[in-house]
Amino acid sequence: MRQLEMAHHFCHKHSQGLQCDTISNVVKGMLGIISIEAYIDKQKLAFFGSVFRTPPTDLVNRLITYRLFYYSMRITDKHFGFIPDIHRIMTKYNLLYYFDQAITTSTFPAKFQWKRVCSQTIHRCEQEQCYIRMSLNTDFT
Repeated sequence: MRQLEMAHHFCHKHSQGLQCDTISNVVKGMLGIISIEAYIDKQKLAFFGSVFRTPPTDLVNRLITYRLFYYSMRITDKHFGFIPDIHRIMTKYNLLYYFDQAITTSTFPAKFQWKRVCSQTIHRCEQEQCYIRMSLNTDFT
């Protein structure tokens, strides 16, 4: 992930004609971009929503419901795979309400509502992290 982020920052610096030693937070702030990790998280959340919203009779929906049930009951000690990853991402962005709602009521927000919630939440978290990094860096005082 670190190498992807470095390549991402290099491409943005190069596209703006900035020197390689320009602070990446400045570049991200100027462009208003999110990190590669946040982008991947956003795509995983969108995929989870689209899979969970399939009709209950579909095999995919039954499989995801089954995996959610087993994960929520902690029946297995193995915490690898898509569901634990989604849980980690939702914890990271404070979206566990939707995870719990999916488990308890088998309901999930509509596509556009979920997309808006994810975009706004991830963008806000990225802005907060950028602000913290910039406030800790003496070059920005």
